[in-house]
Amino acid sequence: MKIRIAMLDWDKSYVQRFYDAINKDYSNKLEIHAFTSENSLLNFLNHNKIEVLLVNENINLNIEHDSKLIILKLIEKNNIENELNSILKYQRVSLIYKEILNAYSQVYKGLSSNDKNYSSKIISFMSSGTGSGTSTIASSLALNLAEKGIKTLFLDLQSFATINSIFNAEGKFSMSEIIFAIKSNKENIYARLETAVKMDNSGVFFYDPCKNPLERNELKSDELIKLLDSLNESGIYEYIIVDINYLVNELCLSLLKYSDRVFLVANTTEESQIRLSSIIKSIQIISKHNNESYIDKINIIYNKFISGKGNINQNKEFETVCYIPKFSDTDNKSIAKEISRSSILEKFIFAERESRYDI
Repeated sequence: MKIRIAMLDWDKSYVQRFYDAINKDYSNKLEIHAFTSENSLLNFLNHNKIEVLLVNENINLNIEHDSKLIILKLIEKNNIENELNSILKYQRVSLIYKEILNAYSQVYKGLSSNDKNYSSKIISFMSSGTGSGTSTIASSLALNLAEKGIKTLFLDLQSFATINSIFNAEGKFSMSEIIFAIKSNKENIYARLETAVKMDNSGVFFYDPCKNPLERNELKSDELIKLLDSLNESGIYEYIIVDINYLVNELCLSLLKYSDRVFLVANTTEESQIRLSSIIKSIQIISKHNNESYIDKINIIYNKFISGKGNINQNKEFETVCYIPKFSDTDNKSIAKEISRSSILEKFIFAERESRYDI
């Protein structure tokens, strides 16, 4: 289903450029009708139904319209008075498209998922504690997959997200809008997910952290399942890489259940080993209590590994699949890129459970 939009602006050059850009990049999402004459637009509206109308801020259009018609003013400069129901004319068409989706998602719930026949693979990376480097390891897999042209979404569910140390892109929407849409149950979740998503120049898709960090902690287990189901049903991503700090709570239990693979990331310090042992024990107890086979999908990754130093937690049920060495002091993004180029993560994602690889 396409969103039907019409636009009215006196600037013929702008109208033509906008029309061409929409048809080039979003012809499968939007059906656009562009006008430079008010009379031509009104005649069109008398015989056709649209959902969104874009109008130059200097045009006073007096029309009777359906209560569901979304009218957005095309403005040349942002200011406080024009923030509501307005779109900045001179910006990337991708950002204008997302603003249209943002407005649409709040009124219409009819936009369905894409007609793709594959389901996403959910790979969760769970931290055994502060400083384990879980985010760097998880993002390196996302970078590796994106490099191969595989549609990959990086979903940062940490209590205090650090995703912007590695992935960045333009756009004003974040996880805040997604969580609100899920909780309110009044918005089009598919449109909202597409509105807020961003793409790093590496090709990895992601969502910016919540504007208020406390909002992320408001996400409940059933809401997380709804989010994952909606992402899966959208048919957009082949892989969803989840980054989260492990806690014995319903959110992590849901991820243990819904993930295709789970990796516990630890280092060889005594403190990390104690935490890892406690995590392993908690998962064993919960698996037995819930009669679930969480253990079968869980592996351990040792990060910042220095051969001959530190202790390794040997466990028969949780296999260690790789050891990632300690890198020289540099930024997280550089480390993630270096790990992604080694292909080690790709190897053990697709390898049989019994296989082991060293970086």
